Amino acid sequence: MIGVGPRNNIEFYNSPLSAQGYLNDPVTLGEDRICEILREVPGTVIEVGCGAGRMYEAQGTSPSKWVGVDYAQTPLQLLAQRHPDVRVVQADAAALPFANGTFGAALLGYHMLESILPAARRRQALAEAARVVEPGGEVIVTRHLGRSYHRVGQVLAIVRRQAHEFGDLVGPARHGAGEFRMHVLGSREMAAATRLAGLVLNQTWDYRDGGPVSLRSVSVVERYSVLRGVKQ
Repeated sequence: MIGVGPRNNIEFYNSPLSAQGYLNDPVTLGEDRICEILREVPGTVIEVGCGAGRMYEAQGTSPSKWVGVDYAQTPLQLLAQRHPDVRVVQADAAALPFANGTFGAALLGYHMLESILPAARRRQALAEAARVVEPGGEVIVTRHLGRSYHRVGQVLAIVRRQAHEFGDLVGPARHGAGEFRMHVLGSREMAAATRLAGLVLNQTWDYRDGGPVSLRSVSVVERYSVLRGVKQ
């Protein structure tokens, strides 16, 4: 465990190695279930943290039914080159430039919510996703479970001031793109954040195989409904 350093990953995500590397990662069976759901959404889907369009390509939906948002310019440029007809927007997940209820569903996939530091900005990003989805629409989130990190190591990191919050992790990333920072979302934190955002949990399944969440699951997909009457 090393110090978490700056509280964002913009340099990492702007790396061409990162953008292409994540695009090449295979879609899991758990993500296949996400694609099936999003194909049936009657309205437009917004994907926050879309990267270079890995999940857009997996869904195979019409460009008119999907909007991709990311705060890193490099993956959006790659996405626009591959799919010039899709709408892409460079924006912060915690301040989405869309009106209330614009979309039928939102996807915060590939554990992107966990790349947002600190906790207040994660809560704001989740609330923004819920805000731009119409009441009764859906927000789908992927995240890791607490068992995916070593708790004793986390306690030591906090004591040594190497982590800002319990759950903060940092280390060399795949694809040779540099150092990646993330926060493993605990179930208690996630429950509190979704309650504030006006989200109700409908389903959950294993991110890797699409089956039930078991003691061996280290990451999950959660499917939420946006409560009616909570928009401002």
